[in-house]
Amino acid sequence: MSDDIEAIHAEIQASRERVAASAEAVGFRTDVPARAKDVFSAATETVKTTLAQTADDVKHTAQDVAASAQTTAHDVAENVQATAADLSERARPHVEAALESAAETTKAIAHDVADRAKAVASAVVESVEHAASVVKERTSPDQPLP
Repeated sequence: MSDDIEAIHAEIQASRERVAASAEAVGFRTDVPARAKDVFSAATETVKTTLAQTADDVKHTAQDVAASAQTTAHDVAENVQATAADLSERARPHVEAALESAAETTKAIAHDVADRAKAVASAVVESVEHAASVVKERTSPDQPLP
């Protein structure tokens, strides 16, 4: 009989534990404000964590883009400098040829101007000599003045 009483007591204790667990579950299910608060708190933490991670991702992406832009700008500057140097070297013979041609043309024009100046000077000298001879003839004592 003592075994029966102990079994009954054990069964009663197990029933009490089941009832307590069921009561606790019913209490949890019926406490909607507390459950809503827990859900809201969990959602708030999830949003905060997601925002922090997203902000960190954006920061790293912006840093990567800035570094990439800096590298690209540096590469472009080097390419422009190299292209300018290349164009300068390729243009040098053409510029030198143009300068040489301009110098030759200037020299030819200068010789032509000098030749024309000599011709004009010679014509002026000739005209002056002729005028002097005419004056001399007209003012010679053998010729009467008009």
